[in-house]
Amino acid sequence: MNSRMILLSCVFTLFPSFLTSTQKSYQEYLIDAKNICSEHYQKMTPQEQQMVANVVYLLYANAFIDSVIQEIYTPFARLTQQARANMADPSNLNKELVTLQLLIEDLAYVTKARFIYTEMLNFCLDHYNQNKTETADNALEALQKHAQTCLIAWAHENNQKFIDSLKTSKSIMVKGAQYIHSAANLHRGLLKGILPFEVEEENKLLAMIDIIIKSTPTLINCTESIANALDETVDEAMKIVCVGAEIYKQYYEEILVMITAESQDQNYATALFDFNGLLPEERRSALPHPAMLQEKIHTTTKFYSQQIIT
Repeated sequence: MNSRMILLSCVFTLFPSFLTSTQKSYQEYLIDAKNICSEHYQKMTPQEQQMVANVVYLLYANAFIDSVIQEIYTPFARLTQQARANMADPSNLNKELVTLQLLIEDLAYVTKARFIYTEMLNFCLDHYNQNKTETADNALEALQKHAQTCLIAWAHENNQKFIDSLKTSKSIMVKGAQYIHSAANLHRGLLKGILPFEVEEENKLLAMIDIIIKSTPTLINCTESIANALDETVDEAMKIVCVGAEIYKQYYEEILVMITAESQDQNYATALFDFNGLLPEERRSALPHPAMLQEKIHTTTKFYSQQIIT
C-alpha cells in the first residue's frame, strides 16, 4: 500500500465495487468500524499493531487540522472582502480589520500545525513503506475500503444540500459572466479609444480614467458575489473533510482501546514519530486519547515552532 492510497484526508481512493448504492446509513456503517478493527487487530503482531495505530493516529490528526482550516477559510475570505470595501468609506472605522487580524493569527498557527503534522505523517508513511508487512497492509486496506463505503453513504444522505448550493452558484456565475463580458468589451473599447459617450479629444484620457474608477467597484462586487457563491458550494463539498476526520477518529478510538488494554504490552502503545522522524525508544510517549488530540497538537506545535522559524 503506497502513501497516496493511505492518505485519505480529503478524498478517499475509489474502489469500483463500492460505487453502488449503499444499503445502510452512514452511522450504521460507522458502527461497523469496531468489528473491522477488531478482526484485523487480532491477526497482527504487537509491532504491526503499533505501526498501524501510528498511521491511523497521524491520519486522524491531519484530517482534524484540515477540518479546522476549512472552518476558518470562508470567514477569512468574507472579512477580507468587507475590510477592503470599508477602505473606500472615510467614516468607517473598519472594525473588521481587528477581527481579520485575529483570524490571520489563528490561521497562521493552524497552518504551522498542519506543516508539522504533515512532516510527521510523511516520516511515518516512509517508514511504513520500508517495513510494511502483508498483515498490516491488509488491515489498512480494509479500513480504506470501509471508509470509502462510509463516505458514499454520507454523500447520498447529504446530496440535496450540495445540489442546491451547486444550482445557486451556477445561477450567480451565469449572471456574473454576462456582466464580466460587458466589462471586458468596455475595457477593449477603451484600449481602442472608444468611449461610451462623446467627449472632446483633449479630455478623452481623463474620461477613460473616470470610467475605470467608477465602473471597477461594481465589477469587483460582481466577482466577489461569484467568489462567495463558490465558497458556499465548496463549503458543502468540503464537509467531507470533517467526515473523514470523524471516520479516522472512530478507527483510532477502537485501535487505542485494544492497544492500551491491560493484557497488552504498553511499550507498543506509544507514538513512533515526531517532527524530526523516528523517535528513539526512550523518547516515545503514550499515544494520545482522541479527547486530548487538540491539546496534543497545541503542545507539539508550540514545541517545534522554533525549529520551523530557524
